[in-house]
Amino acid sequence: MILNICDRVIKFSIIGIAFLLPLSSGAVNTLIVIGIIFWLLQKIIRKEFSIRPSGLNLPLLLFFIISCVSIINSIEPDTSIRGCVKVLKYLGIYFLIVENIGDIKTAKFAVKALILGAVIVCVDGVAQYVIGKDIFRSNPLMSDISLKRMTATYRHCNDFGVYLVTIGGIVWALALYEFKKKARWLGLAAAGLVTVCIVLTFSRGAALGLFGAALLMALVKKDKLILLILALSIIALPFLMPDSMKDWAKSTDSFLELCCNLDRIVFYKSSIEMIKDHPFIGVGVNTYMKAYSKYKVKEVGIITPDTPYAHNNYLHMAGEIGLLGLGIFLWIMAALFMELRKIYLKTAQPSFVKNASLGLGCGIWAFLLNGLTESSFYFSKIVVVFWFVVGLGMSLKFITDEKKS
Repeated sequence: MILNICDRVIKFSIIGIAFLLPLSSGAVNTLIVIGIIFWLLQKIIRKEFSIRPSGLNLPLLLFFIISCVSIINSIEPDTSIRGCVKVLKYLGIYFLIVENIGDIKTAKFAVKALILGAVIVCVDGVAQYVIGKDIFRSNPLMSDISLKRMTATYRHCNDFGVYLVTIGGIVWALALYEFKKKARWLGLAAAGLVTVCIVLTFSRGAALGLFGAALLMALVKKDKLILLILALSIIALPFLMPDSMKDWAKSTDSFLELCCNLDRIVFYKSSIEMIKDHPFIGVGVNTYMKAYSKYKVKEVGIITPDTPYAHNNYLHMAGEIGLLGLGIFLWIMAALFMELRKIYLKTAQPSFVKNASLGLGCGIWAFLLNGLTESSFYFSKIVVVFWFVVGLGMSLKFITDEKKS
């Protein structure tokens, strides 16, 4: 009886998190705590303290350890301890998903909740574009170089963009290759809505993620139509760009400035100085912004804040937990893509599992590409999305194993 209640609460929490990711951070955090508590209670009652084996377990443990070790160099140990708690929370999300999704029915519920949440927040974004503010939080449209940039429930258009490209992978994959008949048309409508909203964020990182995800999906599926659309979009881009964007692009002095802005180039140079000073374990997890002023590079005519993000996930991570920490994170990602590839290539796999593994992999790939221009791994509302999608992708491995057994 108690175990049955635990199982229901855990699955309700997982599906609730999936749906509420873009809508309510408070509710998501509450459901994370509830889900983890009941999951641990379930393990204690069953006296089962092992976790499902995968290629990610060891590097995830090492990632947590290196985050804790980085406290040695921290200028604010209390801040770094809070950072370690955050890392533990994110790993808790991952294991909550992996340990408790073991059947296709639950996986489908979680995916449908993800897609429904994305559709609702996109509708909110469209409403924001029409009336000037979103429905849920009254967030105004961002205005930059005379562009109206969609944010929906997010504080910044770039945050909304990275959320959409991370979730977009599963939406596109299922709409194109999994859904049938009426569901296919609904899926294509959802995919189109997500794509339009990504464009209207006018986020360069999101555009890179969108292109990268579509290219990966086209190559895996050998889809010539997607490849043709991508080629045509590159050719048409200079003609479709708003005039204000064209004028701004002409005012830049280099391709790097066009992609990153001058202030971000300063952030990158400063991050490299930080890494040079503490190359192995960094300046301390969760203290990049605290330590930045010590390593700030001054450029004539460019004014930058003293407590910024690096605007690059990899430089930010290497600054905080060193090249060792960054290397372990890349190990986690390599192991994840190897697992997703194995899931996809198994011939006896149900089509949903194959296509979901492709879609989730493309979404994670889009997130990683977006991370070249954003510190999205350090935005609390975004990083929860990342770990949820990673956990959901890895859970497909155990659906496979369950069917085989």
